[in-house]
Amino acid sequence: MHVSLYYLNYFYFRANIILNLKLDWPDLIIINGRPRHPQSQGLVERGNAFVQKILGKWLETNNSLDWPSGLGPVMLAINNCISQSTKKTPYELVFGQRVRNDHDFWIQIYEQSTNKSIINEEDLPSSINSYLNSDNDEFLFSISINSNHGSHKRVRDEAEKNCIRTAERQMKNYQRALKKQKVFQVNDIVGLKIADVDRSNTASSILPCKIFKIIIKKDSLTTLYKMATVNGIITDAFSSSDFIDLSETL
Repeated sequence: MHVSLYYLNYFYFRANIILNLKLDWPDLIIINGRPRHPQSQGLVERGNAFVQKILGKWLETNNSLDWPSGLGPVMLAINNCISQSTKKTPYELVFGQRVRNDHDFWIQIYEQSTNKSIINEEDLPSSINSYLNSDNDEFLFSISINSNHGSHKRVRDEAEKNCIRTAERQMKNYQRALKKQKVFQVNDIVGLKIADVDRSNTASSILPCKIFKIIIKKDSLTTLYKMATVNGIITDAFSSSDFIDLSETL
């Protein structure tokens, strides 16, 4: 049996367990991920940062340090936020309807079922019962609306159309921004922006570089630059949005 072990983004496994795994499984293959581009996995990084900010706000609001307890309500809130691109919530795209109950409701249900395998309606507190009755009325109204305006498939179709419109608008903005970008020349001194995930807290966020080659892609209206540092040549090529002009600071 061949087993492969991966690590990504320069986060190394620093425990003796790696050595022990290799000794126990001689066929173990450790695959080192290729060096990442500073702009790659940007969606994941932005998503993680968004969850971190919302979770921090939840901890501040509830005056708590128990962050695992906040994951449930935070993720439920995120999954019920309307996306700017699709004009729908993630929950709505998956299940075809808005969420019916909040996180606290299910916590109450769980607390009631701690000592019982089955919960009868008569055993539920009056607060939960009244919530269920009012929620059922709202759900019946939601069903009548959905029957008039379409099914789950229509919700996804509308989201797809909205997403395409957003992508087209972003492409136009991107092409407009490309025309306004500053054009650099060979031997210009620039500072390459280093992503937070690729550096320590004490490392500089800007890497001074010198442009030695310009690559112009006519089909995409994109200009890429090859750069060199005091330690050598950088393999990847970058666009002007990846760095800042340092020539005026010299």
